[in-house]
Amino acid sequence: MVKTKSSRTIFFFFISLLIISLVLPITVLGDDLKIKDTEQFKLLKDEKIVFQKEEITDEYELRERAIKGIIESSKAPIVNAVLKEEVSNLEVGNTKTFTTVQKIGTKENLKTRELTDLFRIDSFQLYSLPKNTYGICSLELPREDWDDTYSVVSRVTAYYDQVNTPEGKGYRILSTSGKWTIYDYQVSLSNGYVGWYYNAPRYDLSLNRLTKGTNAHFALASSHPTSGVTYPDPDYRSMDYYCVEVNIIDRLEANSEVTITRGGESWIGTVRAVFF
Repeated sequence: MVKTKSSRTIFFFFISLLIISLVLPITVLGDDLKIKDTEQFKLLKDEKIVFQKEEITDEYELRERAIKGIIESSKAPIVNAVLKEEVSNLEVGNTKTFTTVQKIGTKENLKTRELTDLFRIDSFQLYSLPKNTYGICSLELPREDWDDTYSVVSRVTAYYDQVNTPEGKGYRILSTSGKWTIYDYQVSLSNGYVGWYYNAPRYDLSLNRLTKGTNAHFALASSHPTSGVTYPDPDYRSMDYYCVEVNIIDRLEANSEVTITRGGESWIGTVRAVFF
């Protein structure tokens, strides 16, 4: 009798494990997609995850991907970076840009079969200040992979998702952040901004056509950014609609800006990651 009870106990134990193993994947699919730096990719009642990849957040790996130009999307944002004198507003110096995009996940609407993709873009901008009596840049930090003539490296990061609309691809910015790293000990930073801007036709989250609209959100991440620290948008606002490109004047972009000062002179470094 003892052996029989023991055998039954073991049998029911393994049956319980089997049931749990079958139930757990269903529970996971019902949860929100957990991303390290954002929880914006929410699952609704009639949605499920069909693709998910662990997000890359390591700075060195992101930089290497950007240098190699790794883009995991069919259409990569075009990044424009400019360094201007604060007083004259004239473009000066030399700027290089390296960009990478990673696809983090895809969810499916079980009713409409519509797919929504989640992406993360990281774009690095290398700002070189004009030479003056202070000489060329003297690196405070190791050169690593960057050219040692650059004074500041800026990084703009944006999460965005993408769907198919009746008028083409629809984009929605979920969050933005900025990071500014000093490579010249003579430099100081101030007024670090991050945000987004659009002027385009729109669709709501149910893909109903809205009127064309224009809006901009540009928030001060830090009045005096600390070198090497990532600053998310402090006044966070995610778009609650998708923007689409219908003609050449339509725009959607993630933005970043910082003031760079050396020896009493200041420059403004701006970045625009233009989706269309």
